[in-house]
Amino acid sequence: MATAAITTPMGMSKPLRVWERIELQVGDGPEAGHYLARIQDFINGGIVITDPEFLSGSSLMRENMSVAVIVRRDDAMYQFTSTIKKTLGRGSRQFILSPPRHFERVQRRMFVRVDLESALWYARIVPLGDWQNYDDRLAWHRSQTYDISGGGTLFRAVDEMPTGELVLLKMEYLKDISLPETVVAQVHRCVSIEREWRCGVQFVLADALPARLEPNEIAALPASIRRFDRNAQNRLSTAVFARQVELRKKGLL
Repeated sequence: MATAAITTPMGMSKPLRVWERIELQVGDGPEAGHYLARIQDFINGGIVITDPEFLSGSSLMRENMSVAVIVRRDDAMYQFTSTIKKTLGRGSRQFILSPPRHFERVQRRMFVRVDLESALWYARIVPLGDWQNYDDRLAWHRSQTYDISGGGTLFRAVDEMPTGELVLLKMEYLKDISLPETVVAQVHRCVSIEREWRCGVQFVLADALPARLEPNEIAALPASIRRFDRNAQNRLSTAVFARQVELRKKGLL
């Protein structure tokens, strides 16, 4: 029989709850497997999860494997290490994880941010009157990122851009992790450092595009901007967090 929660371990103010969503990382490096799941039940000696949703990577969930479990709360993100004690059901769609002994409070920010140097191209979205073949007339600038999070990125710009301006980004990193390569972003700040402009932007999700662009504008821009939704952002956040975990293990953070 399901219980309301598991005893609160050290490092966390409130206990885990039935039906709470968790993220899982199996293995390390570029082959690490990333999953989303929900807690189904608490039993003696374990946490039952059902139907983990595969996000990325190539490492599969198997018995006796160590997993990093990530819990997002309003105040912070927490992590604990667990072991897959048992698989249940046909196709191994249910798993029993060992209970947490200690949570690590990872960060207070909504999105983890890590340093990242990766190729990026950006183009300012400016009104041209005729939106047919608009993509052919965009002025693309090659640049690079300085850091990235699930919410946005910081990159080098050729000149200053005003706060609130919309830009298109083609990001090599998004392509590398099998996410829509081209996204819309909104300039949050742009500062001059050592004679170069650095612009911080916030990604614009697909469901927020109609509030910022007209239908003909959305239709004229690359189709991938309409695929960068909440699920894609969650996958990006998971990938960035996994990168942070790897850097911590290497002593680089």
